[in-house]
Amino acid sequence: PFCGVGTTNLVAQTMGYSSIGFDVSPLAIQIAEAKTAFYSKSDLEAIHHHIDNFALKGEFDPPKSDLIERAFKKNDLNTLLQIKNSYEEIKNRKLRNFFKSAYLSVIEDCSNRIKDGNGLKIKRNKVDILDIENFYKSKVRLMLKDIKESNLESKAELVQGSFIGLGKKINSESVGLTITSPPYANCFD
Repeated sequence: PFCGVGTTNLVAQTMGYSSIGFDVSPLAIQIAEAKTAFYSKSDLEAIHHHIDNFALKGEFDPPKSDLIERAFKKNDLNTLLQIKNSYEEIKNRKLRNFFKSAYLSVIEDCSNRIKDGNGLKIKRNKVDILDIENFYKSKVRLMLKDIKESNLESKAELVQGSFIGLGKKINSESVGLTITSPPYANCFD
């Protein structure tokens, strides 16, 4: 229950255990799926091909939001939207989730905001990311390196939804241990 982005599931895999994770957040489950997926040789080749042939293209109108306009420089936001468009075109869900995870991991560094408790605040003494495209590609390559070092075949089943009710469908004889922490309340939820 409350598996979040799947770190506990990933650790279970590294120890050779199969795991089941539940979370109500579809985004958390997508990231958890990317972290715990087994990437075949053809998957890895497709990731390499996508990033080696990656090119920014198109101009995008940003969403109408005062916060977004204040948090990003116009050119930086357009670059981020181009990156987002590039992964949204990928048909393979596993690979799309992989690239989406890389994208999500660079957004905060590309803005002038930082998560702080229950909200966002302006970063003081922020160092600008001068080349967002290469920053993103570096993140993808780092994730590829992580995969090559720990591409695990132990199963992590991830379920988007509440453990209440869904948890009853698990054969209790097959569960050796349940790990949970209470969900924390915050104003984002």
